Amino acid sequence: MLMKILNKIILPIAMIMAPAAIMAQDANPPAPAAATAEAAPAPVAGAETAPADAAAKSSADGSLPGYTPMAPTEGIGMPMPKEIDFQEQFTENGQYAKWINNKVLLPIITFISLFVLGLLFWIIIRYRRAANPVPSKTTHNTAIEVIWTLVPVLILLGIAYPSLDLLAKQFKPAPADAVTVKATGYQWYWTYTYPDHGGIEVISNMLKEDGETGAKERARTDRDGPKLLAVDNRMVVPAGVPIRLQTTAADVIHAFAVPSLGSNWMRFRDG
Repeated sequence: MLMKILNKIILPIAMIMAPAAIMAQDANPPAPAAATAEAAPAPVAGAETAPADAAAKSSADGSLPGYTPMAPTEGIGMPMPKEIDFQEQFTENGQYAKWINNKVLLPIITFISLFVLGLLFWIIIRYRRAANPVPSKTTHNTAIEVIWTLVPVLILLGIAYPSLDLLAKQFKPAPADAVTVKATGYQWYWTYTYPDHGGIEVISNMLKEDGETGAKERARTDRDGPKLLAVDNRMVVPAGVPIRLQTTAADVIHAFAVPSLGSNWMRFRDG
């Protein structure tokens, strides 16, 4: 008897509250749907007239959507004809290494080479048979032996300080805000992975010359860069931001370097 009375009371209440519950569900959609709606950009006036595939438009070189590579500039990031010096450097380590080479090593090498060459000519002329029919039998000279022992030691000490300083700077860990780029070498191409940005991977193939391309391949143009250096997808890094470069290889031994960033002073190798 009691159950019949409760059924008669509960059933009308449930029928009355059911429409309200349905309306509450309609007014409060699930969280993922709400997040999707918030992530979608607000419509822009005139967007109806834009083509549907505008977002998927390729870049100027036909590679990545929304990416326009910088046109090759002579003397920046590329070798020059008849160039005998290193490329222009755009990092502190690269500039420091170039200064050591041009201001420390080259003067020392030039002086030693000219000194030894002059000494050879002097010995050839001064101690030739016609000018010295009776050769000297001198076997030791203490002063000369001290000089040719101490001078090289002093020269090496002078070279050691900037060299070790540069080496320490090259092995200094990258700052916490550095962008990580993992360069993986394959036998005929490279891949660049960005672990800090969702693990995006870009495959970089060298562009062939006109007449050497196959099906669905595009030939190199002057905008892509010099021969044997132009690729379909370049390694893209932000300007003015430290880079943490990780190098490895998937099959054979590779050497990775960016000469204009100073990495050619310490060759990155991995097998």
